[in-house]
Amino acid sequence: MSENTIKINQIPSPTWNWLGMNEAIIDMGVVCSKDDDVKITLPDDIEASVKESDYGSDIKGAMGEVFDENLARSAGSVDVLTLGDNVKCKTPVVISAEFKKECAGGKRFVIEAGRGSELTVLQDFSSEENASGRGCMQTLVSAGEGAKVKIIQIARLNGDYELLNDLGVTAQRDAHIEVVHIFLGGNKIYQGCNIDLAGDNSSVKKDIGYFLRDEQDLDMNYVVVHKGKETRCDIKASGVLEGQSSKLFRGTIDFRNGCAGAKGAEIEEVILRDDTVSNKTIPVILCAEEDVEGSHGATIGRLDEDLIFYMQTRGLEEEEIYRLISENRLLAFCDKIPDGEIRKKTMTYLSKEQE
Repeated sequence: MSENTIKINQIPSPTWNWLGMNEAIIDMGVVCSKDDDVKITLPDDIEASVKESDYGSDIKGAMGEVFDENLARSAGSVDVLTLGDNVKCKTPVVISAEFKKECAGGKRFVIEAGRGSELTVLQDFSSEENASGRGCMQTLVSAGEGAKVKIIQIARLNGDYELLNDLGVTAQRDAHIEVVHIFLGGNKIYQGCNIDLAGDNSSVKKDIGYFLRDEQDLDMNYVVVHKGKETRCDIKASGVLEGQSSKLFRGTIDFRNGCAGAKGAEIEEVILRDDTVSNKTIPVILCAEEDVEGSHGATIGRLDEDLIFYMQTRGLEEEEIYRLISENRLLAFCDKIPDGEIRKKTMTYLSKEQE
């Protein structure tokens, strides 16, 4: 490997190397901070500050330590957004990043939600039309005891743009985390997500939606670590592949020693619209505790023939049937976007991609 080549999205429990699914190998290259590309809208309840680049390093994402070090060194600082104890923030934090042509942008955020607080963070990643380059984003979240934090991240990229996006969360006792990911467009998207259920009775719900076409590529690494007792995780991924697109989903539920009574489930539903797509999935359950429940399942393939026949009897062609069902599947994710303008832009982008 070259000097700038690094491994990211490494699965916690490797499988056979010849499958080529254990990690992604990329040329990290030069990543610089592009503050002009990022706009932050803050509610009055949020306190904003700028810290040294290593601030929040005790919270881990899923891209890996080498990625962390490279991005921290390149970005130079981290934006810290803090919500105090018992504050219910009714207005979401909105972070919009529009990447420009021929640029490499890198940005890091630390979100601190105090005990008993409630917070929604909406992050919208887009790029100029026909843009090429790479954006690197990392968001690290500390959820205090009893906090409720919702993270919504949208990637609707144009042209040959690439996105490396990493999310790391540590949840204390009784904290509840909700993650919504919507992936649309872009040449290549690498997504890391690590949720550390450190406190008893903490929980996470993940909803992941994607629509890939042409030669677009999505590489994902989702990890949930159960440490506290009676912790819960629910992971649902739903996507559509067409053209020569490819997707790799790594989903790991890690039951650590001492997490008695923990439960975890993951399920994936994928519609394959063409025979030329590449769909790879690695569901993993690691267990070091006896008193736990873990499950995973997948529904992968084309639509049910009876459903297609039924809709054809109503006058619809097969291509139109797939278009409608694919679009409706992703529109359900758009309904979760709390900002009207961003929701409209996302729905418009989705409709354009379906044309």
